[in-house]
Amino acid sequence: MTISWSTAMMENAGYFIFHPQEYHLEVQLGVIRAARYIVGSNESAFHLAPFAIRSDARATILMRGNRREMLSYLSTQMQSSLAPNRS
Repeated sequence: MTISWSTAMMENAGYFIFHPQEYHLEVQLGVIRAARYIVGSNESAFHLAPFAIRSDARATILMRGNRREMLSYLSTQMQSSLAPNRS
């Protein structure tokens, strides 16, 4: 696997580099639940975050190209998942 300059930069800054596609769903969810900060590109691997992110976690989505509709969709998902249950 080729390491991109952005991956190397994040690793040098102390981030744990995680490639979710290499792990089972349970592991992916566990890593997301444990993370205080999540940084990722707007790819399908990031779509689990709204379902498992901690309420005190922060997420940064690195956009590839002009995909405003995707950013809006992910943002809405994440905000909805963090809203208190009203049942």
